[in-house]
Amino acid sequence: MKNLEITFDALHNRRLLEETEVVIHCHHYNCQLQSCIESSQFIDGPRLLKDSANDIFGKEFTHYLQKNALDTDEEKWQLALKMYQTHGFGTFDYSNVADKKITSTSSHFAEGWKAKFGVSHQPRCSLTCGFLETAYDTITSQKVQINETNCMAMGEDKCVFEITDEERKETVLQKNTLNFTPFLEDPDIIKSENVDEQAIIEAIASIPVYGDEQGLIPMFGIYATNVPADYYNQISYSYEQQMAKEGKDAEESARSLLVFGGEVCGLHTFHGIMASQEWESLVAPMIQNREDNIFALIAITNAFGWGNWHVVDLQPGKKLVLRSYNGYEALGYRKMFGISEVPRCYMLTGVSAGLMELIYSSGTLEDKFGKYQSRENKCITKGDPYCEFIVEKL
Repeated sequence: MKNLEITFDALHNRRLLEETEVVIHCHHYNCQLQSCIESSQFIDGPRLLKDSANDIFGKEFTHYLQKNALDTDEEKWQLALKMYQTHGFGTFDYSNVADKKITSTSSHFAEGWKAKFGVSHQPRCSLTCGFLETAYDTITSQKVQINETNCMAMGEDKCVFEITDEERKETVLQKNTLNFTPFLEDPDIIKSENVDEQAIIEAIASIPVYGDEQGLIPMFGIYATNVPADYYNQISYSYEQQMAKEGKDAEESARSLLVFGGEVCGLHTFHGIMASQEWESLVAPMIQNREDNIFALIAITNAFGWGNWHVVDLQPGKKLVLRSYNGYEALGYRKMFGISEVPRCYMLTGVSAGLMELIYSSGTLEDKFGKYQSRENKCITKGDPYCEFIVEKL
């Protein structure tokens, strides 16, 4: 069985796990996004996450099986485990799958939840349930439901997943082919004289970002994951659509929470990155002033596979304007739904504000929050050539 490989498309700043486009995010964003979806009283958040995982990872798993031509169930479960670990989700033990039980003693979602929010009142490995459902379906040709009955996020010593023969209704979103040429030669882009953005991107792109023996990815002071961009898009836009059915107020609340998740990412994720040894050795020698931090952090996000986005205006402490030329949110929305009447890049909108708060606000991270406001002025989902984010101090 061949190892799963991640490559980097330097022209478009895209990370590919074999043929699946993946992006690096960490437990701060993953858990915050999960929290906003699972906390809604109007929708079945855990099921939404499971269905999306079932859809996205089912296609990926089927592709790997076709490439490897495996014969036995044991080999197929080994492939599923390797795939799960490579994504940075943790590990699982399928040795008792015949008894309808799978366990895990290493979970990005459970451990990330406890690190961010403390002990949970409910199981938090919803993505894992969906992942295991599609693996079981594909290997056995039998559709099942898998529910987490014990979770380390709740203080248990392991996560336990029970397999039942209950009927499962699936929600599958069709995605269309999108022919889109990014506007990559924007003359308005500005650079720092001190920060070598390309050197940062190349250095990070060369780091082997794979799960370790525990299936986790500790890097830059965070626990990272290689999550398919389509998964983030599917859970975010499905959440927005389901909330919209409950009325305009619910729809606006969903959008605000998705932006909030990005702002949390901008503050907490990049605070961890700036405190890391990797930052100290690779980036810190380039930093001569506060503004340099913004350029360096944008370079890091480009290396994380978020796409090409760059600074076009920076007024220290007052205003930041960023343009994204092929962000995974905008292109993902276009593939799923076509042209939109409103901007849809909620994560990047929030991150833009979070970056300014991190660099220019004072006090604790909690004190910094809410000091800047970001709006998406242009968006590829609306037919614009790029997405533009304007961040201003409140």
